[in-house]
Amino acid sequence: RSIERTLQNLSFRESGNRADIKILDTNGEYSFGRFMFQLKTFYAFGKQYGILPADLELEEAENYIYDPEIQWNIAERMVQDGLLERHLQICSAKIKT
Repeated sequence: RSIERTLQNLSFRESGNRADIKILDTNGEYSFGRFMFQLKTFYAFGKQYGILPADLELEEAENYIYDPEIQWNIAERMVQDGLLERHLQICSAKIKT
């Protein structure tokens, strides 16, 4: 299965492929955008992968979190690094079934 297909399926299952969505998750934190990233996860991996600006502060990351291209790029790198199951457990399990 290609990474692109995996990401398309994940985006659809997470958010209906909606870039503008924000929900309060079961852990009490908000999840945002097409891959339902929580702010700390989005920020940490965006910085780690060099996708977000190096000098960006956590509080500023919400200005970027709704960008579908940035979310895609972070999720793609996470899949390449084998982190899909660890950070997106529920939906990635559904995709495999």
